[in-house]
Amino acid sequence: MEVLLQEDIERLGKRGDVVDVADGYARNYLVPRGLAAKATQENKLALHRQRQAEEREQQQHIQELADLARKIETTSCTVAAPASPEGHLFGSIGPDQVADAFKDEGLPVEPGMISLPAHIKEIGVYTVEIRVTAEHTAVTRVWVVAE
Repeated sequence: MEVLLQEDIERLGKRGDVVDVADGYARNYLVPRGLAAKATQENKLALHRQRQAEEREQQQHIQELADLARKIETTSCTVAAPASPEGHLFGSIGPDQVADAFKDEGLPVEPGMISLPAHIKEIGVYTVEIRVTAEHTAVTRVWVVAE
């Protein structure tokens, strides 16, 4: 019996493949569990439409991430921390504090996205790289000031 796979199945095929399986395997296992459907023209067309919708959603998500990277590049943030009169911080500023500062600016930045060569231990202006996706990286400034 020919079936259209609804999910990836190890050693059988990937989602959308039309495979030939034993009738009992299709009727008793694949179809009842929603892993496959009969390979009719209507089911193939429905799967094609579903794939197109998923591709559109994925493209929209990628565009939103690119817009986020552009917003991050045009935004700088300020982190206030206790410091000595000479400008040495009591402690250090890491990705967590930088991410919180960007969240205060309304940008959803996670600490894992931030690339700092080392923790910041002095007052000043620092260039920070934020990796939104593998293709979209934003470079922005972080101002560290005394509280």
